[in-house]
Formats: sequence, structure tokens, C-alpha cells
Amino acid sequence: DDADTAAERALDLLSACVCGATDGKSNAECDAVVLHVVRDHLRPLLALRPDHSPALVQLRYARNTRPHLWWQDRVWDYCAAGVNTRTRQAVASEVPSKLWSRFQPGASHGVDFFAAVLARSTGAKALLAQHFVAECLYAVGRQDEAVAHFRGGMLARHPPSLSFLGYCTELGHGVPAQDHAEALRLYRLAAESGYSLALRNLGDCLKTGSGAEADSAGTYSAFERGAHAGLAECQVRTWMPTKHSRLLVAVA
Repeated sequence: DDADTAAERALDLLSACVCGATDGKSNAECDAVVLHVVRDHLRPLLALRPDHSPALVQLRYARNTRPHLWWQDRVWDYCAAGVNTRTRQAVASEVPSKLWSRFQPGASHGVDFFAAVLARSTGAKALLAQHFVAECLYAVGRQDEAVAHFRGGMLARHPPSLSFLGYCTELGHGVPAQDHAEALRLYRLAAESGYSLALRNLGDCLKTGSGAEADSAGTYSAFERGAHAGLAECQVRTWMPTKHSRLLVAVA
């Protein structure tokens, strides 16, 4: 339908700025592309179809891979309804779960949509489609299949796939058994590119000693890098004001 066509158009643009492989584009160029995708494609689509899972999962990806744009574009407003809090950091910390709760009920459509896109795509677009298939499979409880797709992304060293695979490994979802040391290794690999969710998960593991001995210096380093990248969850963990922070702005 028209919504699916619009979602694939957004995917075509977003694939030019795959996390960890931007095809020579500068950070500023990728920021401009992602903002264009969010403002001119995903948000208008979601205004008409708030439950459209292919658009929601791409919005999650845009937020997770370039969190500093969340402040610039005020995308967090889209997810802040009903939240009573004093800081934008706290609102933005809830964005992933809010997007997930909106995306999960229709995720079966996302599986079909992205599987069809994957079958006819190559290169960066195929890599993104495979990752989104995996996220949608995970959301509908098909965790074994999701892990298989995340492993495909791992082979391409796609940071979001590495990080989500680490999450599955840490919790024992879709894998033979929990393996905290392997989860930590995957988070480290994903964090090498500066992927903020991996930095958050890495910091949490180092703080609690999950997969390795607790490391307070390593914990702060991971959270600090994530905070400077604009990830609210890391800013909350460090209470570090950055150029992307709005600590004194109430949204209640």
C-alpha cells in the first residue's frame, strides 16, 4: 500500500547512512540525511498510520544510531505524551520502550515487509532490511530466527546487530544459554564505532561485573562516550550536561 511504499522510500535514504558504514559521507552529511528521513518521511507517515511498524522500527534506528539529533529535531515529543518528569533526559530515556510498545503489536507486518525488501535488495539496504527483520522477529517472539538474522549483521560488523545480539546473549534469548562474557565481547565490538546503545550496555555490564570484573573507570568511560553522543540513558547515568542536554526544561 501507499504506507509501505513510503516506508521503503525512507529505507532507501536511510541505507546511505548505515551505522558503521556511511560510504564516505561525513557525520554532518549523515545527520542531514537522517533528519530528512525523520522529518519528511517517517513522521508524516506515522501521523497517518501511528501503528505502522516498518516506519516505527526505522524511527527507532534513527534515534538509536544518531541520538544527538533527538534534541535538534524534538522527535522525543512524539513519544512523550503522558510522561510526567522534569528533565528531557528522563523523557528521552523512556523513548526506546515507548517506541517499542507502539511497534510491537504490528511487528508481524514488519517481518513480512522487511523480508520482502531483503529478498530483492543488496548492499547497505539489504543489511538494514536484515536487521529490521531480526528486530521484528524478536518482537513477535521468534527469537531463534531473530538471532540468526542478527548473526548475519554481526558478520558485516553492523553495530546495532552486534549490540542486539549481545542483548540476546546476555538474556539467553534465542541462544542455547546465557553467556555474559560473550555478551560483553559483542557490546565491546559494537561500541568500537561509538554506537551509543552498545556503550550504555557495556557500561551497565562493567558496572555490575557482568561478564568480567567490575570496572568503575571503564563504566564511566562508556557512559561518558554515550552521553557525549547524545544518548539520554547515558546522560542520566552520569548526570553529565552536554551540548545536547536540556536539564532545566520541564516537559510535564
